[in-house]
Amino acid sequence: MDIPAPVRQRLEARLRPQFAAARHLETIARRTGRLLPRDFWNLAFLANWTGGTMGLYLRDFPEYFGDTPVRDIGLLASEGRMSIPIEDGTSSGILSVADNFFEFIPAEEYGTNNPAVLRAHELREGEEYFILLTTSAGFYRYDIGDRVRVTGFYGQAPLIEFLHKGLHTSSLSGEKLTEQQVVMAFEDVAGSFDLQQRSFVLAPCWAELPYYRLHLEAPGCMDKGERRCLAEGLDRALQRINVEYASKRASGRLAPVQVNLLPPHWLAEYDQRLASRQRAANEQYKHRYLLSEVDADAGFPSAVRPLV
Repeated sequence: MDIPAPVRQRLEARLRPQFAAARHLETIARRTGRLLPRDFWNLAFLANWTGGTMGLYLRDFPEYFGDTPVRDIGLLASEGRMSIPIEDGTSSGILSVADNFFEFIPAEEYGTNNPAVLRAHELREGEEYFILLTTSAGFYRYDIGDRVRVTGFYGQAPLIEFLHKGLHTSSLSGEKLTEQQVVMAFEDVAGSFDLQQRSFVLAPCWAELPYYRLHLEAPGCMDKGERRCLAEGLDRALQRINVEYASKRASGRLAPVQVNLLPPHWLAEYDQRLASRQRAANEQYKHRYLLSEVDADAGFPSAVRPLV
């Protein structure tokens, strides 16, 4: 690190070498060829979120931590705690009925004008809901935007597991990207490419390094250079608008945006198919510019190969 010499000297004066620990680490490195927590840390368990996209990271835990049990820390936020997990290896936990008052909107009615609002005893196993919080801190029917699934009951209290943030939020590594931010970022760059705002969808994609894919109906045919410029421009705009996205890009937890060209009119037909499936009237359906779940774009055609 580029630390000024006077600062480095003051810091180093406070440090003391640990020769035994250094020898232990050298022995591990010679034996295994690298240093991993499982070879040095004496862990009884790991506390880590396991629901939503966080669960995708769990597949790599054995490599780094061995067979150490993983206990979810529960669905909680600064607004309040919502669940208390009681088993390892699952994000499901008991609804924290002693901490707050909870109400639930069925997922299929979320965002409609007059949705049903249910209490905990009215929930059904296997169904999905959005949580409303009423707390002693002053929140009243606060819509935190968390979508959960009921996995069963513990006594009379439902067991819930976190799925993802609301229909208009995505978070692969903690960036909490909103649909509004995506639209704003796209508007920043669309003018340079003669693009229509209606003609895109941004989707979260899982890979060794997660990223977002921009599905786009473009006028004419965009060559590789134009697609690269568009991807880089959108990526920069997202970083300007969302500091958490910028942080995850800078730290290497997110890869750059990729672009996939769609056939003409494909998104309009896609919206029409979704609208026809809605329980509510079709006029209530709204085009989604940001998908919330990994693989939600699995059915999208790939007109071009992603940029690498």
